[in-house]
Amino acid sequence: MGRPFSEDLRKRIVKKREEGFSEADVSQMFGVSTSSVYRFFRRQRETRELKPKKMGQPEGSKLDSHKDLITGWVEENRGATLEELTTRLAEEADLHVHFTTVMRVLSRWGYSYKKLSTQGSRTALTFKKNAQSGGRPQAYVYRRMWDQHQDDASLRTQLVF
Repeated sequence: MGRPFSEDLRKRIVKKREEGFSEADVSQMFGVSTSSVYRFFRRQRETRELKPKKMGQPEGSKLDSHKDLITGWVEENRGATLEELTTRLAEEADLHVHFTTVMRVLSRWGYSYKKLSTQGSRTALTFKKNAQSGGRPQAYVYRRMWDQHQDDASLRTQLVF
């Protein structure tokens, strides 16, 4: 994705448009699209502002407002799977998310997982609160685990906290 046009360029474009030049003429003068000229002119007229809007996704997650609820569930039942937590979120909080979203947000809140050997050769992942305040496990651990088990649907249902 490209960068937004500078505020200075936007001002010059709007000034030329206000001087009576057509959108097509202004777009050729400055090497921008006619839709950009129209958008800048309309935004200046409606809001009196030409600053570019913030790019990217908003900070945080839709689960942040439910942090106390989710962490309470995890502390109450450390054996809960990610899919159980997602189902419980859908039923009790009317919030529909993928289990990966729950895993990412728990990681950001300081929970990490380690691989445990259970019932012979079966494996399960368990989450625990990091001892370090706000510590976060390295992303490569998640990537390695995901790559290793992405085709194993049974493992995804065995993720526990």
